[in-house]
This record gives sequence, structure tokens and C-alpha cells, in this order.
Amino acid sequence: MIEWCRRVRESIGFQNAVVTAIMLSVLVVGLEGYPGLRERYGQVLILVENLALGFFVVELLIRITAFAPRPWRFFKSPWNVFDFVIVAACFLPSSQFAVVLRMARILRVMRLGTTRQQAEIRHLKHVELSAAYRKLDDAYGRLEDAYRQLDAEKARSERLLLNILPQLIAQRLKTRQDIIADSFPDVSVMFADIVGFTRMSGEVSAETMVARLDKVFSRFDRLAEHYGVEKIKTIGDAYMAVSGVPRPRDDHLQALARMALDMYRELDSFNGEEGLELAIRVGIHAGPVVAGVIGKRKFIYDLWGDTVNIASRMESTGVPGRIQLPAATAARLDADFRLEPRGPVAVKGKGEITTCFLVAYRE
Repeated sequence: MIEWCRRVRESIGFQNAVVTAIMLSVLVVGLEGYPGLRERYGQVLILVENLALGFFVVELLIRITAFAPRPWRFFKSPWNVFDFVIVAACFLPSSQFAVVLRMARILRVMRLGTTRQQAEIRHLKHVELSAAYRKLDDAYGRLEDAYRQLDAEKARSERLLLNILPQLIAQRLKTRQDIIADSFPDVSVMFADIVGFTRMSGEVSAETMVARLDKVFSRFDRLAEHYGVEKIKTIGDAYMAVSGVPRPRDDHLQALARMALDMYRELDSFNGEEGLELAIRVGIHAGPVVAGVIGKRKFIYDLWGDTVNIASRMESTGVPGRIQLPAATAARLDADFRLEPRGPVAVKGKGEITTCFLVAYRE
């Protein structure tokens, strides 16, 4: 009720109604000065006069109620006291105080005219502010949309970057522009090559060949993620991974050995689904490496060192369906895995290296 009174008090329509009622009241007082009209239309004039006076009372009560719960504050304003006195003067007998009543109602019209102008000004300001708030809200909404799109693009860029580089290296690359190169004293490197894939590529379309390669390497990627191994790159039909980089770990060789054994299981599963007879040749070696990112464009996280070269040679001199590694590296797995000696193997640039095959987990 109080809120309604406040809204009514501030409305332009209410101010117009008050002014109209006062003008009718002034007109009635003026017409009462003509005896002929008073005698002929006396009842009508009295009715209009009473309606106007009743409206004045209602209008004053609405304004006083709008000040609830402390309605006496209405009388703190001199203009409100002025309105109250003028409305009270309207109840003076017209015949005895015609001049006073006429002046009171004229002053009331002037006062309401000023109030109406103020209300119109407030209304215009409210309309302008509402329009400005709507524009501001629209602009804020567009800004939020732009930020969401920016965040989505940033997240997409982050995902693409993390698909290329390890997370630790990606973070470092965003904060520095110089060469990133770290030495690791002991890690494990693996190379795996799909045997006969080059021959098969001549028998099927390029799309089929790439699709098959993608399915195989995607299975290897899931194994790398499962064992905490870092995929480095693929080179044609060869797959390279490292364990212990960029986060060092004590069980790097064991983790890579488990992944290598599971790669054969995944390939067997793939062959069963596709009706193929693909085989892989795997080489592993453990030792020191340098890992990092060089260049300014098309970044790749890569490894350098003798350990990498020997792991590559273990793969190239290996046997399809077997995992070959130097005997010194194999000795570190003897407690947890079954190994099979192979004997000396001629390695380019290294002479003969005694090697073993990684066969399976120990029961």
C-alpha cells in the first residue's frame, strides 16, 4: 500500500488529475458568482464541487501515506504545509469566502503546475537513465560474450599447445623466448616401428593408410598417458617416447617397459578388429639425454644424446614382434621382467653391443 502510494504520487497521470480537479473547482467558484447560473445549475455545481473537494482529500492522504511509517515527515516541507493549508481553505463556505477560496485554488493550480513540471522532469530523467542503463547492460552483455569467446579461444590454444609440448615446457615457453634445454642424467627412450607398413601403403589408398596409422598411434598415445610416459613425436610409421622427462622419476625404465609390452597387446587387438597382420619392432635404452625446444617456429620438444641414438639402433637392428635393449639396461629390469639374451649385435658407430629381448612381466 505504501509503495503504491509512492508510485501514484510520482506519476504524471496523478498530477494531471489533480490539476484537472482544481481547475474544475476554480470554474465552479467562478460560476457561483452568477446568480442565474447558480439558480439553474446549483445542484450540478454542488456535485462537481464536492467531487473536487473529495479528490483533494484523497490526494492529500496519498501524499501523507507515502511518508509512512513516519507520516509526520510530510509536514517538514514548507511546500507540503502550504498544500495542506490550501486544501483546508477549499472547505471554507463559498458564499462567505469566495475571494479567499478562489485565490487558494488558483495558488493550488500554480503549485501543482510546478509539481507537475518537476514530475515530468523526473519522468524524463528516469526514461533517459533507463535507456542509458539498457545500453550499458547491452554493452556489458556484449563484453561478457567477447570475454567468453576469448576464454574459449584461449582454452583451445592451450589444448593445442599441450598436444604439441609437455605442460611444464609449454608454461616455460610462454614466459621466456630463449632456448629451452635441460640435462637429465637418467631417462629411458623408446623407438617403435611398424614393420611392413611401407609395403602396405602401396596396396591401399593414402586415406586408408593414414586412418590405420592414426588408430594404431592413438592406442599408443593412450598407453603413454596411462603410464605417465611422454610422447615425443612420430616419424612416418615410427613412434618415439621417453620416460623420466620432463618430470624425473625413479621408475622411468619400468614404466616404459610396461608400456612397450602393452603396445604389442594393443596391436594384436587392432589386427583382430581390422583383419590385418601388422607387427612392430621396439628398441629401448636408458641413460642421460638433453631435452628441450629450439628454433622460433613450429616448436617441437625433442631429445638429443647418445642414449637416443642407441635406442634408435636397438629398434632398427631388432626383430619384428620383439623388444630389444642393451644388456646393461636389461639388467635393471631383471627383478620385475623376464628377459631373453640375444647376444652381440653390430651397431653402427658403436661396434658390437650385447643385447637382450624384453619378454614379459615376471609372475
